[in-house]
Amino acid sequence: MADTKMTTLLDRAEALFRARPGEWIDGREVAGSDASRRRIRELLRTRHGMVIENRLRRMTTRRINQDSAQCVISEYRWVPERELDLSLIFWGVC
Repeated sequence: MADTKMTTLLDRAEALFRARPGEWIDGREVAGSDASRRRIRELLRTRHGMVIENRLRRMTTRRINQDSAQCVISEYRWVPERELDLSLIFWGVC
């Protein structure tokens, strides 16, 4: 009988971050909506002790025969403990 262990969204997000430590990942790759991404970030931090940083990046999109438009991309990265910037802890960011 094959192993049919189901993985949760949280399990998949954890695997994604652990496979790409320190790399900024587009939030849409982590989970579909803003609310889901926020929940994952908090759950990873509290349940697994992972520090997940978030940044917003502005991006200009251009399409043929259309004006350019600005959008904001939300990106996340896992910072392994050994790389954690202690100044973030001091200022209460983490």
